[in-house]
This record gives sequence, C-alpha cells and structure tokens, in this order.
Amino acid sequence: MIDDFAITQNMRRFLAGIEVLRQPIKGRIGIMLVYGPYGTGKTKAGQWFYTQNGAPYMRAYEGCSRRMLLSCLVDSLQVKPKFRSSDLFEQLLALMDEEIQPIIIDEADYLISEGIIETVRDISDMTNAPIVLMGMENFEKDLKAYPHIIDRVTVTVKFELFNEAEIAEYAERICEVKLSDDAISFIRRHSQGRLRMTTTWLQVAERIAKGHKLEEITAAYLQAYQQKERSR
Repeated sequence: MIDDFAITQNMRRFLAGIEVLRQPIKGRIGIMLVYGPYGTGKTKAGQWFYTQNGAPYMRAYEGCSRRMLLSCLVDSLQVKPKFRSSDLFEQLLALMDEEIQPIIIDEADYLISEGIIETVRDISDMTNAPIVLMGMENFEKDLKAYPHIIDRVTVTVKFELFNEAEIAEYAERICEVKLSDDAISFIRRHSQGRLRMTTTWLQVAERIAKGHKLEEITAAYLQAYQQKERSR
C-alpha cells in the first residue's frame, strides 16, 4: 500500500466545505455539517485535517455529558481542562476567541442522543468560531428537530458511497498492484462502496499479488480468496 490516505471525491467536498465555512455571512461564522453512511471516510477526513492543519479534533461518545464535552474540547486545544462545568465553559470561550482553525466534533450524533447539542449552539453564538459537526447518515435529519441550530449551519457536506470509477481512481493512487475491471467491480460489490472495506480489499489484492508474484489481480483471485476465508 503506497499510502492509506488519498484525496477522494468525499475529501474534496469536505475541503471545499471548510473553505465555505471560513467565509463569514453578515459577520457570522457558522457551523459545517458533515454526514453520511458509516465507512465512507468521515472520521479519516477529520483526523487528516487535524494532523495537517493543527485543527482541534474530538470524538463524542455514548454517555458524554456537558462537562465531558467541554473538557474534551479544551483538551483538544492542548490546554489542561478545569473541573467544574462553569469554569470549563469560560475556559473554552477564552481559548476559542484565539482559535482560527475549525473545531471538529466527530460522532456528533451522540450530542443529540445525550441531550447536549444545545451546548454547541452556545459555543457558536458566544465565540463566532467555525465548528464542524460530523455524524452518521441520519444526522442531518435528526438535527432538523433543532431549527435554531440548523439555522446556524452555513454549509452541508454529504459523504457518498464509492462508485466503480472512484474505486478505480482510489486504487490507482494507493494500491501497488494493478486491478482488472472485473476486480474493481468485485470490490465495489463486496465493499458496498465503503472506503474502509475498499481499503481492506485493496490490501488483500496486494497480498495475493505478492504471494503469487502477479502484476495484475482479477476478480477470480479475489473470489478464490473469499471462498477460502469462508471455508475456514
């Protein structure tokens, strides 16, 4: 594998969205909403942007409280969090007044299920800092129950499943073995167009090519591997 990261169509949409987010509308910097099916590379996009740009990144989780959300956000800004929620909020506001990079909150669905999504609205209103909320396929739909938050969304990016052309482009960028057209079709069918599973199949293709000293992998080799795995 040449690299496990490549600029996909989803990533291009993400980066274009970031540029829109940074442009104030009537003096306000809004919220960027990123959503889509699992395995399409949302988390990878957020983490890549974090490593490349030093943007604060955190992952929400089940059972996350308001205090823990604030603590994680302060920690993402590389500052030791205070303990009480009120102190944490003031600490975060002071830090975000100095922050020019978007704050990325992954798995933001949990902010809704845990009843703390309003905290994001408060942070946005009081700091005017760019915030990226990343969630699953129904995240945009679920967020519509909070029109006062939707009203602050200035850009929406949907991550899509890969089609065959995108898989072929992705494979050409990161895979160290050539894939036939029917191998690309096989991978699209069995990965269901998900980035994570597509990457796994490309790794399988490389292992097969190395083991058999092949320059090109066809669907027959991938199918034989699949049948062998199923028989175990």
